[in-house]
Amino acid sequence: MGGLGNVGDNVFQAPSGTYRGVSVRALDATTKQWRSWWLDGRKPHTIASSVAGTFKDGIGTLLGDDEIDGRKVRVRSQWSRTTGKTPHWEQATSIEGIKWDTNWTADFERA
Repeated sequence: MGGLGNVGDNVFQAPSGTYRGVSVRALDATTKQWRSWWLDGRKPHTIASSVAGTFKDGIGTLLGDDEIDGRKVRVRSQWSRTTGKTPHWEQATSIEGIKWDTNWTADFERA
């Protein structure tokens, strides 16, 4: 996509066993807004709701809506260290949209 998107093929070592997932990200060059989708290898028939946002001062913040155990939640993904070889990512959820609970962090290595 000429620098306007990327794909992450991820392998996870979880207590329940190893699984894979794919993230697909695209940039709208006009608005400078990124959108990201997640496909979990354990549920290959469902693509998760997307998150969308922008980068400011080296931090990318993308927000979206999702559902966990039948309850609506707000989801926040944040990227940092994106110019180096090991970008950092974290995900948090909020029921009220005020207090964020980080539930997943990852450090990636560029191939």
